[in-house]
This record gives sequence, C-alpha cells and structure tokens, in this order.
Amino acid sequence: MMSTAGAAPAVSLRCGSAVVREGDTVMRLRAACGAPNHAPAAIAGPLPLPPIVEWTYDFGPQKLLRQVRIRNDRIIAIRTDGYGVLGTVPEACGHTSLPRGLSAYRLVYRCGAPAQRSQRLVLRPAQAGGGIDIGPQQPVVLERWQYLRSGYTLTIGLEDGRVDTIELDRRVAGTGDDADDQWLRYR
Repeated sequence: MMSTAGAAPAVSLRCGSAVVREGDTVMRLRAACGAPNHAPAAIAGPLPLPPIVEWTYDFGPQKLLRQVRIRNDRIIAIRTDGYGVLGTVPEACGHTSLPRGLSAYRLVYRCGAPAQRSQRLVLRPAQAGGGIDIGPQQPVVLERWQYLRSGYTLTIGLEDGRVDTIELDRRVAGTGDDADDQWLRYR
C-alpha cells in the first residue's frame, strides 16, 4: 500500500547493521547504504544558500521507502514515504491516477523519466493553516515535468519533490484551430 500524504519525519536510517542520522556526512551515508535508487541533480537557489538534493532509498515493498535530504554534504532530514515499490508492477500513469502528494521517485517509477524537465528554487515564508505567514522564508523546490503521450501532453508540477498540479493538454493534430484545443488542470 502506498502513502500519498507528505513524507513523515524519521530519526535515522538503518542499512544492514549501520545506522545514519541527520548531521551525518554523505560519505557515511554512501558507505552504509550504497547508491540511492533516485538522486536528481542539486538545485541551486536564488540566494547564497547551498544546493539541496534528495536521495531516495527503496528497499522493496516489505520495507519503508526513505528520502534523505542533503545540503553541504550533510544529511539535513530523513523522511519515510510509505512502503517501497522496487520489484512491484508500476501503477498507472495518467492524469486521473496520479494523486497529489505523490513523490518524484514514485512518479518516475510509474511514468518513467519525463521528456522535458525544469526546476527552480524559490523562497516562501513558512505558513500556518489558512495560509498565514508565521516565519522566515524557506527554500521550496518547484519543478515542471512534461510527458509526451500519443495525442496529448501531460505536464506535472511538483513542489518539494511532490506532485502538486497536473495539466492535460490535448490538441487536435493538423487543425491549427484553438477551438479544438482541450486543456484540463487538476489540483
């Protein structure tokens, strides 16, 4: 069973007999756990903040999937994201089957690598429920992934590595008539 809610915080990550924790180095993480299943490129920010990367470790469907956020070659957060999917049959990849909150790793597992991808780091104030600003600005990673399908384009917006929006663009080929365009947006 998959979790579609946000990832839950974890105190540590056990790989065999080794344990890594927040504050440990990337070298210690790689020595203990090996290469991650998913490790996108670092994302540089608008201010002199060091880049953030998120590595995903998938130990299979009987164990929890772990997401490790890294900055300055140090672990800054370890989260769980439901049970792993490695070795299972991927679920469907369509605009109605991708839930909001799905992780980037699960998206790649279901849909493959996107045909086009853009990303940027922005700063947003920390917010409480109801959208009330409560603290200093926090870095937020925004991504836009495009999948070119037969007859349509699926564009997925991710925020901090989680599906946030899905856009479906169907164009009637060869007409050039905007009246024939169908465009849907899900949030």
